[in-house]
This record gives sequence, C-alpha cells and structure tokens, in this order.
Amino acid sequence: MAKDEVSLSPVEAKEKKRQEKMEAHADCSWCRFMGTGAFVGLGVYTYIKGHEQMHKELAKGRKMARWESFLRRGSINTTAVLCLSIGAYRWYVK
Repeated sequence: MAKDEVSLSPVEAKEKKRQEKMEAHADCSWCRFMGTGAFVGLGVYTYIKGHEQMHKELAKGRKMARWESFLRRGSINTTAVLCLSIGAYRWYVK
C-alpha cells in the first residue's frame, strides 16, 4: 500500500463501490427527456383513447351500469395519472 492510501473497512469499501457504480449509471439529460416524453405521451394517449372508446360504446347504444361506468372511468383516469406521475418522477429524480 502507498503511504497516502487509507485502508477501508469492508463495509466502507462496499459503500464506496456502490457509490461509484451509481455514479457510472447516471442518466444524461437527453435520456431523461426521452423517458419523460414517453411516459407523458402514454398517459395522455391512454386518457384520450380510453374515454373516446367508452363514449363510442355508449353512442352505439350499449347499456352500462352505473358502477361499471364508474369503475371503467376510474381505471382509465388512474392509468393515465400513473403514467404522468412516472414521467414526472423520471424528469425530477436522478
């Protein structure tokens, strides 16, 4: 060992190795931008197409129970908000 090197305990060595690995896998701005765009686009597409399909079925004369309509609208909205949230997470969290 060189004089200026300090020996690390096994726990400190593992932690240092983990931090170096995390730094090596940091995303570039372009990657974050594309990932955010993909998830936001998916969320908007899910919302628009989901409601559009539901309205088309109702226009054709399909009878839907109140609870069925409520659950379907809720699942469309939940999926859209989840995708938008993942996009926001992807943009703000490194």
